[in-house]
Amino acid sequence: MARESGGRKIRVLVADDHRAVRQGLTGFLAVQRDIEITGEAGNGIEAIAAVEMNKPDVVLMDINMPLMDGMEATRQIKRRWPKVKVVGLSMHDEPAKTVGMSGAGADAYVAKWHSPDALLAVIRECVRRRPNTAKRAGRRVG
Repeated sequence: MARESGGRKIRVLVADDHRAVRQGLTGFLAVQRDIEITGEAGNGIEAIAAVEMNKPDVVLMDINMPLMDGMEATRQIKRRWPKVKVVGLSMHDEPAKTVGMSGAGADAYVAKWHSPDALLAVIRECVRRRPNTAKRAGRRVG
């Protein structure tokens, strides 16, 4: 498989308040030849700190988290590190959530019930395309 980020692995941070979800995502992504897991976060505050420390290419950001939700964490990450791609994740495929994450600066949005392969495709696509062309599970939003 060709690497999607200029000949190096795509560095991914997983932010979700449910440990089982984080472990499931990191386990699936870690076996991909073109992806490297840089860390995990259980809330928005931890996600911001992990981005600063680990410099990922992509953050998988759960929308509903304690202490600081994914929308606010996305807003702060995009303000400080505009080149970092953020993929919003939610249990629901609600237009309001999609619009909210897009407004916060997310590059894509995927409902957690989508297939792992769909999520993988969105991660790879985010790294390839220009910033601020948000997509929802492979489709443009807005």
